[in-house]
Amino acid sequence: MCLDIAVKAHEHQIDKLGFPYVLHPIRVARLVGDHYILKGLAVLHDVDEDYGLDKFDTSFLKKRHRNVLGLLTHDKKISYKSYINGVLSNMIATKIKKCDVCDNLDPKRISELRKIDPDTASRLVEKYTFALDKLDHSVERCKNEKL
Repeated sequence: MCLDIAVKAHEHQIDKLGFPYVLHPIRVARLVGDHYILKGLAVLHDVDEDYGLDKFDTSFLKKRHRNVLGLLTHDKKISYKSYINGVLSNMIATKIKKCDVCDNLDPKRISELRKIDPDTASRLVEKYTFALDKLDHSVERCKNEKL
C-alpha cells in the first residue's frame, strides 16, 4: 500500500539528476532496516510535502504513524533548523530522517550534481551536513521506540 501511494504521488517527479524521484524514498526505505513499519513510513516520507497525503486512503496508518509523517513534512513557513528540531522529538522520525539525509548526501549522487549544478550541490551538502550532525546524536535512542 505504502509503495503504491509513493509511486502515484511521485509519478511525474524527476530528481535533480534526471531520475524518477520515487527512487529516493525507495532508497530511504532500504536504509531504515527490516521492520515493515519503518520501511512503509520511509517510502511515504515525502508524499505529504510533495503531493498531499490526504489525497490517498491512509486509514491503515495508526495515529502515531501519521504523527511521524507529519514531523517528516517540512512546512516551508518554518526554518530548516526548527523543522529538524521537530523531527528530533520523535525517534522514529529521527531514524527515517537520518536515512533520508544519508541518501541525499550519497557521495556519488553529490559528485554528479556538482557537475550539473555546483551551487545547488554545495547548498545541499551544507544543509544536509547540518541535519546529519543533529540527527546522529539522537538516532541511537530509536532502538526502543514503539513502532
